[in-house]
Amino acid sequence: MMSSAPLYLWALEIIGLVAIVLVTARTLRSSAIEVGIDRVVAQRISIVFTAGWMVWTATVVVLAAGNVLRLDHGTVKPWLGVAIVAPIVVLLASSRLPLIRRALSHPGIVVTLVRPQEARFIGIVFLTALALGELPAVFALPAGIGDMAIGLAASWLIRSPHAGGRTRNIFLLNVFGLIDFLYAFAVGFLGGPGRTQLLHLTPSTQSVSMLPLVLIPTTGVPVLFVFHVISLTKLRVKVPVEAVPV
Repeated sequence: MMSSAPLYLWALEIIGLVAIVLVTARTLRSSAIEVGIDRVVAQRISIVFTAGWMVWTATVVVLAAGNVLRLDHGTVKPWLGVAIVAPIVVLLASSRLPLIRRALSHPGIVVTLVRPQEARFIGIVFLTALALGELPAVFALPAGIGDMAIGLAASWLIRSPHAGGRTRNIFLLNVFGLIDFLYAFAVGFLGGPGRTQLLHLTPSTQSVSMLPLVLIPTTGVPVLFVFHVISLTKLRVKVPVEAVPV
């Protein structure tokens, strides 16, 4: 797909991924400042995150260009799964570092962590790939529409600070956001060619393991997935939800 994907598909995906990383970097910086961390240190946190994300993205591009992540008939390749799980583990571990843990400790953090989810308009990429005949509807429609719905819900939630049941709405947003990701993971793997293929779809989900689509589950989804987990953890320990500036 790398050689045949139209430029506008690349453009849509790059815009969505850049939005995710920029909003996340801004979120980390503002959260750090909110709890009293020095502005220079807060800026360094966002820079380190952005630099790490760029290095990982470059690594994924190299691996994908060499077909290391590609799902193929007659083979069992765990590398796509590793490329999805590894950044999730690293990000979760990083969230336990004292400085990052402090940056994520202010009362309004569960609202702040909703911001990056607005970038899930990137789901339009899956719908575009469906229109191009690169993905099956059973994967692209729920994944694409689900992502866009979560993005719209996140935008509404942030801009409606006085809406009733806000804590409940944040909880539901995170739960449905995780369900959307888990569904996409399951269908993506089970519908891709290889010995683990259980869903025989036409076309298969092989394109998700190739450029440019592979960048979404390996570089964009892990960041948003981890924010869902952190938010739910905060809600579980009943961190108060406070209004934050738009």
